[in-house]
Amino acid sequence: MELQYVFDANHVIDSYKSFWRKANEGEADDTDADIWSNRDFVYNQLVSLTGVTLIAETLDVSVDVGDRDVFDCSLHLLEGYKRCVESNGMITLPVYVVTTMCETLDFEDGEAFLDKIRTVRNACFDMAEVVLARVPDTSLRYDLAVALMSLDLDSYINQTDRVLSDGKDMSAEQS
Repeated sequence: MELQYVFDANHVIDSYKSFWRKANEGEADDTDADIWSNRDFVYNQLVSLTGVTLIAETLDVSVDVGDRDVFDCSLHLLEGYKRCVESNGMITLPVYVVTTMCETLDFEDGEAFLDKIRTVRNACFDMAEVVLARVPDTSLRYDLAVALMSLDLDSYINQTDRVLSDGKDMSAEQS
């Protein structure tokens, strides 16, 4: 599961760099049959790696509008996700993402408080998408996604702790 995530993330990053060069630097479009040159396919892979809201939409749109800062920031975030999965495992990614986000948002500042809460909620929803797409164990996938969509991080953490302490092999489909 982790190897596939890292493999796909590396290809998505390379593909989006190529899309950027073609759209914004005048690089010729090589019409080869490589699936990683198909923007729709690559976008779907990106969504399975990050969810839609926080990275996938902004990265994809940044290519079209030529916003280099947003493009670079989005790729940097995806690299961080990939490093987390490499170092700590796939099911730890949602905790990493939500924790990191909460650390960067200033909740003491009452201004735009609801917007910050919505951002955290969207991160949980994005991570539920990732869990549904990437965790092979059907029962675990469902339970983890429900915890994230319910914004019940305590339940998510308890379930991941149990899985990690049991040393459960999640590399193959289990029902």
